[in-house]
Order: sequence, then structure tokens, then C-alpha cells
Amino acid sequence: MRVGMLSSWDMEDPSSWSGVVLPACQSLAEKVELVPLQVPKIRDSMVDRFLTRLLGLLKITYLPGDSFATSFRKARAVKKLLNQHQVDVVVSFAAAKESLGVPAHIPLVQIADSSFKAIVKAYFKHHKVSRLTLFQGAMLDRWVARRSDYFCVASEWSAQQLINDNGVSPEAIRVLPFGPGTSPVSGPLGSKSTDPGIAVLFIASNWARKGGERALKSFRKARLVRPELTLTVVGALPLVTEIDGVKFLPRQTREELSSLYRSHHLLLEPTEASAGGVVVTDALNHGLPVLSTLVGGIPTLVRPGETGWLVSPDNAVEEMAELLVTLTPAELTRVSAAAEQDAGQRLTWENWSKGMLEVCEKLAPK
Repeated sequence: MRVGMLSSWDMEDPSSWSGVVLPACQSLAEKVELVPLQVPKIRDSMVDRFLTRLLGLLKITYLPGDSFATSFRKARAVKKLLNQHQVDVVVSFAAAKESLGVPAHIPLVQIADSSFKAIVKAYFKHHKVSRLTLFQGAMLDRWVARRSDYFCVASEWSAQQLINDNGVSPEAIRVLPFGPGTSPVSGPLGSKSTDPGIAVLFIASNWARKGGERALKSFRKARLVRPELTLTVVGALPLVTEIDGVKFLPRQTREELSSLYRSHHLLLEPTEASAGGVVVTDALNHGLPVLSTLVGGIPTLVRPGETGWLVSPDNAVEEMAELLVTLTPAELTRVSAAAEQDAGQRLTWENWSKGMLEVCEKLAPK
């Protein structure tokens, strides 16, 4: 079976889409004849470039990738691309709008974060998004839903948004959590400290959305009672970086991240939004328990009390601080073992690719 993998992301770049695109392609390529379909790089339409600049001056966010003009330009390029290849199924990897160019006779599977409406609400809450973007994005999303034969998403939350917002049938959706973007590095790197203190890890690509201030507030509050706590912050940084007990690191390589996952006792994830939770998946695969807000797709990944803990987003600072104070080394050790075992059974690329293979076989012409 020849499966075309359509994506705007560089499918050979280990960092694409939080590091999941490359291992996804590699795992699926072990089961099918995978045909990479790289969406041609096409400049946004002139009208969209103009609107982006104009509305930007007014502090309004305009998303050209979710507009009619630019989306249809890319869709036409995809149609030409497909005319050069013979495939049985097309899998669109985060290329929903572009996939509108896939010829109607070819079965189409979407690998998506969620619905456009849900993503804007969750990921752009600190932005004023233009009404034109909201209208065009929602319309394009519905057209994609009607054109697509199947959706594969990383969480029950994502599936429910597609059902609620776009009327996608539950029978046309399968929840397939991703494997890790950062796989555990073999060898002695990053062994956990034997000190009595608890080493907490916080990774943020976007300080506001990932809950950076929540992380610092809950840590400071807990450290007043438990001074042996330490916190390592990776990636995005706050304005003030001189904080007792806190170490700030720039973005890390995959190998360095793996070492950090292994050397810490707990991942702090006070995020405001999460569809697939790649960092959480990475942590669990390394046996690192997760303390997270109960938002988006996190409940698909974290089993409360077994592989981590979930707190209310409305009272995250207080609840996280309390847990940071009361969690014992013995409890963290128990949950660490359970997290690694559970992730090794559920959150793997082998499981993901098996599920994708079943979906593709179901849709491919007999």
C-alpha cells in the first residue's frame, strides 16, 4: 500500500512540530510504502500579506494560513503535486487547509491538533484575532471536515472539539496519542539526584501559554515550606531570572532534554492549553511524573494518582504548591515507575503507526 504523507513541515527535520513529524514518518514507513508529499513553499497571497501588516498595526492578529486566498493557492499546488504521484491514501500531517487540493477520489486522513475554533480559543487567548480570520478559518475547517474521510487525533479532547465544532462523526475519528518527540537516550546520562530535595523541571516554548508565572508562583510558595526544592526552567524566560532555587537554561538539544528528564523528579506543566502534550509524553516516556493543569488533551496522557497529578486551572498555583510540599520521594519513585511502564505500553510510535496502518487499510481501495 502506497501512503502519501502530506505536510508543510519539513519531514526530515527532527524538530518539526515539537519533534513528532520525523518519528511519525519513520514509524509508518516501516509498515507501508510511504511517499513524502512536501507542500510546496508558497508565499502568502498579496491581500493576506497586506491584511497581516495592516491589522498588526492595530494589534489585531490576522492568520494568513487560515484565509481563503492563501489556502486555495496552496491547495492548487497540492493538487499539482498529487498529479505526479500514485498513492492509495493521503495522510495530511497538520496540513488540513492544504489538503483541500487532494483529488476527491483519493481517501484522505487528517492528523490534526483539533478544530480551528478550539485551537484559536486555547492558543490565542492572549491575542485579539480578527473577525475575518475567525470567519474564514471556521469555514475552511468545515470544508476540510466534509472532504476528509477520517481524523486521527492525539486526545479525547481533540476528538470532542471536532465533533462539536465541525460535526465530524465519532465513527470517523480515532484517538491515537503520539509517541515521544524526545526519546530516552540510552546509557548513564541524567541519573536522578540522591539528595533529599526534589528537582522540578519546567519546559516552556511560550511563557504565557505554558503557564510560566504559575510555575514560578507555585514553586516560590512551596519553597517557603520546603526549602530543599529546586526548579529548572528550560526555553522561554521571564523578565527576572535571579530567583532563589531556580536555574534557567536556554533551549536544549534532544539529547540534553533527555538527560534533564532523567535527572529530575517531577515535570511541572501549569499550561493554559494543550492538544497533544508532546512535552508531557516525553516526560512520561522517561519515567518522569507529571504535575499538570487539567486542560485539553492532558487527561488522555496522565493517569491521576498513577502517573502524575492533575489540578484545576482555576486554582493551579495553590494546588500545585500544596503537592510540591507534600509529595514524598517514595511516592515520586512509585509514580515514576508507573509512568514509564504506562507510557511504554500506550504512548509509543509503534502503537501510533499500528493504528494509522489500520485506518489506511480500512480506507484504501480494495
